[in-house]
Amino acid sequence: NMAKLKKWWECYPTGTQAGDEEKRFFVAIARHPQYKYRSVGAIAQEANITKTRCEEIINKYYPKGMLIQSSKHPDQWGYWETLGVDADTGNAPAGVSDSDKDGRIKKAITKA
Repeated sequence: NMAKLKKWWECYPTGTQAGDEEKRFFVAIARHPQYKYRSVGAIAQEANITKTRCEEIINKYYPKGMLIQSSKHPDQWGYWETLGVDADTGNAPAGVSDSDKDGRIKKAITKA
């Protein structure tokens, strides 16, 4: 049985330089109003950290189930809570990828 997923603010080391970087990372990945998945470059730029540091944070929290890699874009990552993953089971809700796809299609059509 999997342990319940933690929210990012329950895990990062507060009051340290590393913790400050992790906080900015999670704000960038978890609170973007438009994108559920963000690229390493976009997260690094918004969080004001290097891509290498961004990847270190991903490597720290990915094994804990807190970050999810996009199946369509391997360089893009999402935060479990933003993606609607169940905290107790770690399962994504049915149709998340379909609704993501529908949103991208609508966006592409409106831009055309």
